[in-house]
This record gives sequence, structure tokens and C-alpha cells, in this order.
Amino acid sequence: MSNFIPPPVQERMNFIAFQFANRLRESLNQELLIFKVTGELQGSVEVSVIPADFDEPPIITAEYEGYGEFIGKRKLLWVKVPPIEKLIQYVQDKNLTSKGRIPGYVGDAPNLSEFKKAERIAWAIAISKQKNDTFKRRPWKKKALPDVLNDLNRTVLAEFANEMAKYLGKQISNV
Repeated sequence: MSNFIPPPVQERMNFIAFQFANRLRESLNQELLIFKVTGELQGSVEVSVIPADFDEPPIITAEYEGYGEFIGKRKLLWVKVPPIEKLIQYVQDKNLTSKGRIPGYVGDAPNLSEFKKAERIAWAIAISKQKNDTFKRRPWKKKALPDVLNDLNRTVLAEFANEMAKYLGKQISNV
């Protein structure tokens, strides 16, 4: 025997799914505010809902950039040099070329272009990360998900029971 979800129950469950998808998106974005460097991870969050049909409940999915997984890990071990392009962008965004010395030069290094200064600082950061990383774990998903998921479970259980009771009551009264 296959599952059957009556249309009124499907509609209610879809409504709840879209409601909680918005809450989940807000919760994830709120937790990702701590990563203020580029905002790329926060901008990559996409939450979508696959609506219910006759035999499947609605499905809520959350997707984000792959490196979001690494942020919550215990320790990052660099087996390769970190991505230089991203580090150059970071150095330029934080304007680090004007704040300190340029690796390999005594003093200001006036002959170098701003890009070359940023590149040298980025390489210094990359090599330092590879040798002695000071990565601090930030379990952002553990903070963002529990409240939303617990509320979702409670709401779905209560609403599903109510909608099914209404549906079955109508079916029985029609007999």
C-alpha cells in the first residue's frame, strides 16, 4: 500500500514548509554574519522547497558554498598552499598594503605596484597558514539549525494531526 497525503493536508504542509524555509534562510544568514571578510558564504545560501504531492511530503533544502563545511571542522590541515587569488582579494579589501611592511623588503618598497605588494603579503599569509595554522573552529550550523528544526517538527506534528483529523472527519461524515 502506498502513502497518500490528501490535498488539503498537502496545501497546509506546503504553507508550513515555505514559512520555515524563510526562517531557516534568516537563521543561516544571521549566523554567517560573523564571517565579515567577503560575505561570499552568506551570499551563497539558497533555501528551496519542493512542494508535497500525493505520496511525498514537502522537502526543504539548504545549499551553500562547499567551504562552509570546513569552517565548522575541528582543525584545518593545509596540504596545499591556500588559494592565493582569494588571499590577494582579502589583502586588497582590508587595505593591508598600506598598513605594514612588505615581506622581503626593508621599509616601504616604493618600486612595487599595489598589486605586487598585495601579492607578496598574500603569499606570506599563505605560507604562514601552511606552516602554523591558527584556525579557530566556528560551528555556525549548530547555532543556526536547532531552534528552527525543533519548531518545524513541533509545528508539522501538530498541524498534520489537525489537518488529518479534519480530513478524516469530513470523509466519515460523507459516508
